[in-house]
Amino acid sequence: MDEHGHTLAEYAAMLRRRRASYREEAEEDASELQAQHRQLAQLRAVERLSASLANRPSEQALLERHILRGDEEPELLAAKRKRLEGFLAGRPPPEVVAVPPDAAPPAGATFAGSSL
Repeated sequence: MDEHGHTLAEYAAMLRRRRASYREEAEEDASELQAQHRQLAQLRAVERLSASLANRPSEQALLERHILRGDEEPELLAAKRKRLEGFLAGRPPPEVVAVPPDAAPPAGATFAGSSL
């Protein structure tokens, strides 16, 4: 026993209780911080989505750029499909066109703005 009337075991128990209470407070602070991060992430996602929706091109602009299909006649679609099938029939098979992975590029070839 010391001058305050506590034994070493009592001091150890008091230290454990304090450490546990500090740990609980730290966990509460951490979970609060994590919740704030989740809210911030949700807010940023909503802001990005609303900004992208505000900058979205109109349906008419997409139709003009041939991104959306309009109300086309089935005969016109069939003619387009037949024309594309004709192009595909004239193409060489992929085995002929494929480049072996160990093949060197042609001399003087440039890729992404750099010369080899």
